[in-house]
Amino acid sequence: MSFRTIRITTRALACLWLGAFAATGCAASKAEVRKVKRSGYATDFALVYSETLAVVRTLYPGLTESASIGVIKTAWHPLRIRPDTGDSSQVRRGNPTNLFDATAGADKRYFIRFTVRVVGGNPWRIDIAGQASVWDLANARPSELKGGDEPHWLKGRTNALHMAIHERLKEHAIELKDTPRPQSQTAAAGPDIDPARFGDVPKAAAAVIAAALGAGKARDFVALGATLHPDFVWSLGAPPGARDALVMWQADSSVLGHLVEIIEAGCRTAKDKKRVTCPPAHTETPDYAGYRVGFAIGPEGMWKMTFFVSGR
Repeated sequence: MSFRTIRITTRALACLWLGAFAATGCAASKAEVRKVKRSGYATDFALVYSETLAVVRTLYPGLTESASIGVIKTAWHPLRIRPDTGDSSQVRRGNPTNLFDATAGADKRYFIRFTVRVVGGNPWRIDIAGQASVWDLANARPSELKGGDEPHWLKGRTNALHMAIHERLKEHAIELKDTPRPQSQTAAAGPDIDPARFGDVPKAAAAVIAAALGAGKARDFVALGATLHPDFVWSLGAPPGARDALVMWQADSSVLGHLVEIIEAGCRTAKDKKRVTCPPAHTETPDYAGYRVGFAIGPEGMWKMTFFVSGR
């Protein structure tokens, strides 16, 4: 493994492992954090994803990841909470046989996990969602801390992870004009669109079409991937496959502009009511060879996008 692959600044490691993001020497101003969160990275998706994965894996080694959709999910990692200050630190490497022993002296055990997404197109954005949970010794399982119960250290550690990733990618950073919405909002963009705008299509199909349209506009590959059939056809000259399609679109997200355009042009439903295609020209204009997209209902009764291609 190259030096660059494992490099994280000593300061970033100290701030994250010691949980001292808000302490002297680790603090980043609110302006610095805002600047990082407004940053996009103008380089290849593969570089942004690999650098992001290297940072997350070094700091939170238990994880699952999928480059095809640009998502990294960490496992729940235990934290040591110091009752006197409220600061938190991740339990260091190693797997204690009894997690409670790792934070002896307290009656509660705290955990943290992250979902990190590389989203958009070039320039790419980093979206990080952190979660915290507590395991009270009186209960059988941990419970997630949300809303008013969300601990103050969750935001600090989330910001610190943002800063550590930015440190690896800062040479490619540019300031985005608009502050991107959180991924949790862009992923829900589809259902907010009026299904009636697509024409006389089945209600269940309209929901999937709306989700695909919203995801296409937001360049949200996670939400878009959820609409695809596993045997999705993305090229007339390549084997079908949803994963391959997502990889290609992440490399060149401009094609999603065509997806948005043809869906907004309207759709038509087949006589059997089991297939929908967009735009109307696909079924109404002889020899149409432009972009077209199809949705179909499968044996399991769920609508999925089955193809998005152009040409003959």
